[in-house]
Amino acid sequence: MRTSLRRTAKYDVKVGGMVLPGQTERFKYKVKRQVELEEMVRNIIGADINRVYYIIFAKELNKLKEKYPGDEVNIVADIIHRKWYARGLNNDKLNSIRQAMNLKTYTPPAPPNADFSGTPREGYAPLTVNFTDLSTGQITSWDWNFGDGSAHAHTQNPSHQYTNTGYFDVSLTVTGPGGSDTETKDDYIHVLSPEPWYDPAWNYRKKITIDHTKVSGTLTDFPVLISITDNDIKNHAKSDGRDFVITASDKTTKLKRELLGYDSSTGKLIIFVKVPSLSSSSDTILYLYYGNPSASETNDKDTWNTNYRMVLHMYGSTYSDIKDSTSNNNNVSAQGGSPLFNQNGKIYKSVYVDGVDDYLRVEHSSSLNFGGSGAPFTISLWYNRISTADQRLIISKQSSDSDGIKIATQQNGAWYATVQGTNSNSSSSFQLNTWKYMVWTYDGSAIRLYMDGILDSAASKIIGSKNPDTTYFLKIGGQAFSSSYLYNGYIEELRWQTGERSSGWILTEYNNQSDPSSFYSVGAEESKP
Repeated sequence: MRTSLRRTAKYDVKVGGMVLPGQTERFKYKVKRQVELEEMVRNIIGADINRVYYIIFAKELNKLKEKYPGDEVNIVADIIHRKWYARGLNNDKLNSIRQAMNLKTYTPPAPPNADFSGTPREGYAPLTVNFTDLSTGQITSWDWNFGDGSAHAHTQNPSHQYTNTGYFDVSLTVTGPGGSDTETKDDYIHVLSPEPWYDPAWNYRKKITIDHTKVSGTLTDFPVLISITDNDIKNHAKSDGRDFVITASDKTTKLKRELLGYDSSTGKLIIFVKVPSLSSSSDTILYLYYGNPSASETNDKDTWNTNYRMVLHMYGSTYSDIKDSTSNNNNVSAQGGSPLFNQNGKIYKSVYVDGVDDYLRVEHSSSLNFGGSGAPFTISLWYNRISTADQRLIISKQSSDSDGIKIATQQNGAWYATVQGTNSNSSSSFQLNTWKYMVWTYDGSAIRLYMDGILDSAASKIIGSKNPDTTYFLKIGGQAFSSSYLYNGYIEELRWQTGERSSGWILTEYNNQSDPSSFYSVGAEESKP
């Protein structure tokens, strides 16, 4: 219970409502001295201030002067000063009292200035943010409010994990001898919904961004070649490459893919992925996942849509290793001579035929028919001719010169294509010992020849409705119905398709296969959240 001392005209003392008469002189003197101190304070600061605080203040200082000699009194007096200053008393007036009692004036410490930073400020839940105190001044304590309803932190530089999504205000209150200060930053932290991830069994991924400027038109179910050499993949992927998964931009939808090759000693990966849609107006995003020791992914025949009747990548140690990548199983069935297999190619591996007796054979099947007279088709391949000899056939599916189809090169460097005995000749020559991308299309009336993605308009020819189909076998590297016109050079990536591919499709194929590293960019490795 707090007691109050009040004086009467005769300095009688009342405690609460009780009068205490007949006290000793010492007691009366004590009361009288307090009144004198009160009058002194009132003369200094005026009568408009709550004088009880000042009486007690002056009384305490007076006791200190009696108890502590010299400067020691100022040390403790500062503590009392801060006590009463905190109760709302004016510092100048308090210092006037100190001066009247022969004490040093008091200058309180400056209040601190609160400030902070946090990183990262945005990310997927759960998001761990590291906060750094940037406050200045004398500070003895910290109070962090992270804005998500969690307990406050009281360390100087805390870390905090946000599990809820949304925007969060963050406040820091710092306190020191000079007082407190609070800094609040509105909507400072943004926590997004949990990061999508294909499957937690996969530990790593990389973002692949396809450059829209290398795409011509909007293309559907386009087989994109991914060919990269990467140390992260080398360090984290399975040695057999059976953990590679590619997803769409949503990071979870698995896409069809065919792995051609993976070298775990270098991290070189060669893989085709069927992209549902490629745009020429905006980049296409894919994600390559890897790092699952238990994965046993297999190739998808559906990487190649139903237009593809045969896809021969031409890699393997023998002819029997060269398999059709589509579900039609139009595999290489035999060879002539001694072709050289697993030769370095433009995309991956190729086959070399010597122009003397080497060739490969694929048996006829109904899936190699295009659909009869006027049926459109597209045939494409990479080739590298070595010899300057006269007419040489790269492929031939015909029982005579008057039926079926063939593609041939000529001594002057030009090349030509034939449907049911009718030719269309290129207007430009090719280079020896150089990989070239050849595409031949037929729309049911006109033949079109493309070299390295560019239409040879002079070689486009109206031939009317012709029948490209025959029941004869397909010969790669020579004439099907004879042992003549054997080709000398390398062959890779032979594709046999129904329907005429557009010029935009063909140019995009060339851009992708001729220089994969410029067709897309590969981001930094991301670890599973």
